[in-house]
Amino acid sequence: MPTPVPFDAPIESFLQRFRSSIKVRTRASLSISCKIGDESMEDTDLAINAHAVLSAIEKKLPNGEKNIKKIMIKTSMGKTSETSTGD
Repeated sequence: MPTPVPFDAPIESFLQRFRSSIKVRTRASLSISCKIGDESMEDTDLAINAHAVLSAIEKKLPNGEKNIKKIMIKTSMGKTSETSTGD
């Protein structure tokens, strides 16, 4: 749903909010994928972004982290790396 912006309103806050957001959507699939950063970012920044995405997804699931079977991280042309889900 689009967010209406008044004609004379400063849009810097809107731009900042949307530049720092991502959209995660799943339709008929049981897997979810999204971008958490790029290769030029530090490992700690990538970990913070991944944790933020994971916690947001867990909040939307009916059983939280119990609905997540495995977490996989992949670069654009690299191999997949599976991480622990905390079991």
